[in-house]
Amino acid sequence: MDDANSFIDRLKNQSYKKGYKISEKEEFRIVYDTIEKFGLNKFNFMFLLRSLTILKENNKDAIASGYNPRINTITYIKEEDLVHELFHMASYKAGNKETGIALLDGDFRSNVGLNEGITDYFAGLAKSDSSCNYPFEKIVAETLDLLFGKDIFKGYFNNSCDEFINSFPEEIRIDIIDLMSNLDEYHDLTQSIYSDDYFPEDIISLEEITESILKSLVTIGETIGRDKNEIIEFFNSKVNDPKVQTIRDLIKLDNAVESLNTRNL
Repeated sequence: MDDANSFIDRLKNQSYKKGYKISEKEEFRIVYDTIEKFGLNKFNFMFLLRSLTILKENNKDAIASGYNPRINTITYIKEEDLVHELFHMASYKAGNKETGIALLDGDFRSNVGLNEGITDYFAGLAKSDSSCNYPFEKIVAETLDLLFGKDIFKGYFNNSCDEFINSFPEEIRIDIIDLMSNLDEYHDLTQSIYSDDYFPEDIISLEEITESILKSLVTIGETIGRDKNEIIEFFNSKVNDPKVQTIRDLIKLDNAVESLNTRNL
């Protein structure tokens, strides 16, 4: 494999591979620089970029952008989606079934909620105007960064859920597994609601899950010696974040955060 300097030189000269748009090549550099900045694994990204296919979706009825690891192809609808999909690619080791910390067992996918949250988080760090399609999942990823730092995401970039879970202190690993499971439930419910395939009681369930996830994060923080008020203040700072507006009212985020102040966790 080429050394990093040679690789980046080719990106910088816009000559790594013919057929990419200049704007797409610029996104390659942004993603690479972000991974390198935080000392995370960049070699999956470098390896897969050699054979990556990028398709701009022009079908007006297309619903979502995506990365297909089986054929190493990104299909994107909006320019703002590309960085997110490149991080999915960067978190994939050839031969595995899923990207990042997500798992696939038969037809059952797990850890998808947090996987999307981490991906959105790094996309936002790389480029502030990247799309944010999973704002609450992103808040969870940001909170884990607040509590543990970015080294906690090494497992994501190494495409290993086991490494991700084992990087947490042993006494909270079960809490992290439960958090991931609850975030999957949240993720599935929001996707159903967005597609108008849901029951009225699902809205109530969604609000309850939102509050439960925030409480879990506070408990995890307190277990490792962090101040509850620091974590709640962080949540408060997110309530009016413009990128959270799409789901704030749906999940009653302000109410959920306020309840942390008034209830005994």
